[in-house]
Amino acid sequence: MHRLFINSFINVFSLVVLTIIFTSSISAQDIPPPANAQGKTLLQVVKSNDDISEFVQLLEDSGYSQILEEEGPYTVLASSNDALKKVATELKENPQALVQGQLFQGNVPKELVEPELNVTVEETDDNAANGTIHVVDKINDRL
Repeated sequence: MHRLFINSFINVFSLVVLTIIFTSSISAQDIPPPANAQGKTLLQVVKSNDDISEFVQLLEDSGYSQILEEEGPYTVLASSNDALKKVATELKENPQALVQGQLFQGNVPKELVEPELNVTVEETDDNAANGTIHVVDKINDRL
């Protein structure tokens, strides 16, 4: 039980640190919305990608899915189905904590995501009107 508390504290602290890093190094005004945005929301785009269907389920279970309908821009680090197979069951039992570390305000380019979060971007989809989706090979390593 004590370890679970410590892990939860570390998760929240990591999220705060990452938010500070991203908001101080980049602001939403610095990066324009994607030029090829087609009017679909991030939620519509993530739901259309079968390679991240498990992430979509966690997103809906977490209650954060409605954020992806709002005006952005936002960046979603959508862990692939293969990546989520490697995640401990305990993490999946708390979808809010897992998904919270995968959503960022502003359009965060792949070039910042990979080195800062120690993930590999397998695919980028910037067809959403309110942000960008990076399909990544694991969950945010700093959770």
